[in-house]
Amino acid sequence: MTCVAKVHQRADVPQLPREVVQYIFSVKEPPNLNGRSEVVLSLDDRELSELALYCDPMVIMEALTPLGFLTGLKALTLGVSPDKERGGKVDLGLLKPLVALRRLSCSRLQLVNLRAGPVLPQLASLEVLGVEMIAINATLPALERMTVAYAQRVGLVGEGLQLPQLSKLSLLDNWALTVKWQAAPQLAALALTTQLPDFTSDGLSALQRLTCLTLGGSQEAVHALLAAAPPSVRHLDFQRYIGDWAQPPQLGALPQVTSLTCHSPAIIPHLGPLTQLQHLDFPSKSVLDLSLEQVDWLCSLPSLVKLRFGARLNRIGALDRRMQVLTRALPTGGTLHQTLLEYSR
Repeated sequence: MTCVAKVHQRADVPQLPREVVQYIFSVKEPPNLNGRSEVVLSLDDRELSELALYCDPMVIMEALTPLGFLTGLKALTLGVSPDKERGGKVDLGLLKPLVALRRLSCSRLQLVNLRAGPVLPQLASLEVLGVEMIAINATLPALERMTVAYAQRVGLVGEGLQLPQLSKLSLLDNWALTVKWQAAPQLAALALTTQLPDFTSDGLSALQRLTCLTLGGSQEAVHALLAAAPPSVRHLDFQRYIGDWAQPPQLGALPQVTSLTCHSPAIIPHLGPLTQLQHLDFPSKSVLDLSLEQVDWLCSLPSLVKLRFGARLNRIGALDRRMQVLTRALPTGGTLHQTLLEYSR
C-alpha cells in the first residue's frame, strides 16, 4: 500500500480533513482494508498526476476545494470508503481549477452534479458508477468517452449541456434515464441497457454519425430504441438474452447494418431486411442450437460471409447436415466458425 505523498505542512496550503485522508492511496494500488494507515496529502505537490480518494460521505465535498491546488492532476478517482454506506454529494464544478484533468471516476455517491459553463477543458473520460443520481447540464469541451452504470436516476439534459467531442457513451442498467441526444452530435458508439421503456429517445435519430449500437434489457426498451435509431448504424449488438423475439424487431429502419451480435437464434427469421449483413455472431450458442428451418433462413441472406458460434463443443459429426448446408451456402472465402472448429471455403 503506497501513500501518494508524505506529511508536509505549509501555512498557505490547506490540509485535507482528517476523516478524508484516511483513504488516499495511489490509484494504482486501491485501498487495502486489512492494513489501513492514515496519511496526509501534501497539497503543494504540483507534480502529482494520479490520485484515488476514498472517504466518509459526510466530508467528501469538503475535500474537493483543496484538491484544486493539484494543478498537474490528470487522473482522479472519487468514492465512498469501502466500509461506509453509499452517500455524499459531489459538485464537479469545484474541480474547475484542475485544468489538466483527463480522467475522472466517481462511485457509490448520493449525487454527482455539474451545472456550470465550460469546465475541465482537458477531461476526455468520465465514469460514474453506482450513484443515486447524476445530473449534468454543462459544457465539457474535450469529453470523448462517458460511462454511467447502476444509477437510480440519470439526467443529461438542459440548455447548458454541450458534449461536442463525445464519441462513445455507455448507459448501463440505470433506472430512470433522461438524455438530450442533440448535445452529442459526434456520438459514434452507444451502449444502452435498461429494463424501462419510458426513457427519452427524441433526437436519437438525428445522430447521423452513430455507427455502433449496443442494446440490452427488456424487449420493450430494445424495440423503442430500434425504432428511434438513425439509419447510419452499421454494427448492432444485442447484449444478453432478450427473449424469443415474439414481436419482430424493426430492423428495416437500419439498412446499413453489416455486422450483428445476438444471443438468441430466434432473431434469424427477422434478418431479411438486413440485405448488407456480412457478419453474424451468436457468442453463447453453438451451431447445434439451430433448427434446420433457421439454417435455411441463414442460407437466404445474400451478403453473409462470416458466421460465428461461441459456445464450446467437445465434438461434432463431420456429416452434420447443418454444418454441410451452411458451409455450402457461404461464398468462396466465407467462414463458418464454431468454437474449437472452423470450416472455410
